[in-house]
Amino acid sequence: MRNKIGIIGGGQLGRMLSLAAKPLGFEIIILDPQENCPAAQVADKHIVASFKDKKPVLQLAEEVDYLTYEIESANTEALEEIYNSHTSTGNVMVFPLPKSLDMINDKFLQKELLKKYKIPVSHCAPINSRKDILDFAHMYSYPFMLKARLNAYDGRGNALITCAGDIDRALINLGASKSSGSSLDKVFDFDFSNLYLEAHVNFAKELAIVAARDQEGNFQAYPIVETIQSNNICHFVTAPALVFNTVEDEIHIIAKKIGEILEYVGVFAVEFFLTDSGQVLVNEIAPRVHNSGHFTIEACKTSQFEQHIRAITGIPLGKTDLISPATMVNLLGDSHAPLNIYGRDQLLSMENTYLHIYGKDSCKPERKMGHITCLDSSLQQAFENAKRAKDIIKLNSHEDH
Repeated sequence: MRNKIGIIGGGQLGRMLSLAAKPLGFEIIILDPQENCPAAQVADKHIVASFKDKKPVLQLAEEVDYLTYEIESANTEALEEIYNSHTSTGNVMVFPLPKSLDMINDKFLQKELLKKYKIPVSHCAPINSRKDILDFAHMYSYPFMLKARLNAYDGRGNALITCAGDIDRALINLGASKSSGSSLDKVFDFDFSNLYLEAHVNFAKELAIVAARDQEGNFQAYPIVETIQSNNICHFVTAPALVFNTVEDEIHIIAKKIGEILEYVGVFAVEFFLTDSGQVLVNEIAPRVHNSGHFTIEACKTSQFEQHIRAITGIPLGKTDLISPATMVNLLGDSHAPLNIYGRDQLLSMENTYLHIYGKDSCKPERKMGHITCLDSSLQQAFENAKRAKDIIKLNSHEDH
């Protein structure tokens, strides 16, 4: 019986994938460099090593029947080698396909791929010099975004440029500077290779869809959600999004097309901007289970995590119907300190309110430590309950609550 799944990455996504796989009878082995990472607390085995290194990924593949990942920075060279050498012999199946990740891992090349297939995106450009940034400002005006091509997540890797004076500071914050000279008189030289420019979008709403595609190309999508961001980090997700049917139809068509372009197997997410004029623009593709789909654990017939396990192992996809309107709120760290949770008893006295703590051993500012999902027959009431729930739970507060 093929029942061992390897997951590259041991964060909260790996944890929730493991929790979804266990009731289906699968054994889980994870690969992550951090001792006692969130997924290690629920998996059957933990290989403590970097998922960016080739050798540990190859080792993991030797021990499992299915190999998947919860983080885009997994070693794609190793995944390609495993896919080419093992899939043909039936030893291990790698999903999503390594080429799916490779096609979109670079965020600028991701946008170029979408443009090639006539999928609407905002204006983007690569950077080779500081002059390229100023030329882009002249063409598209301020403000605009300076973004990292690789390894950007949760608001990290993005900088809003509102005037020419913001440019050097943004380049330094994004890690592009190579400084020389004394600390009092530094001369900065910049490496632009991991950066690109993107025109600012005046949007009415930020939307997202989580979808799944199996090995036969069958496609299932979850209800479209609205995401509410602050400082480029998602704070609330409301399901379903209140949008016109034409917008809903267009988003479904785009998501299905993206799945086909990537020959994708598993769960993925697509984030969108909805402009004031009703235009839909793709913001980003995430080749994995996604924060905007956490509400599905309680609010849908099949969670996004179970759906991913189904897709990669050949089990028929589950139904994605919404059982109840829902709002998910992320719980973010507010300081560097060991994790303490206050207000749990009061929170869990609220009806149809569900708490998920990820098992991270310490907080960091704006680090995702858990989430809460609130269900209600009224979407507005679910949102109000979620705001109340967020105020009740305190992380790392030494006050009495």
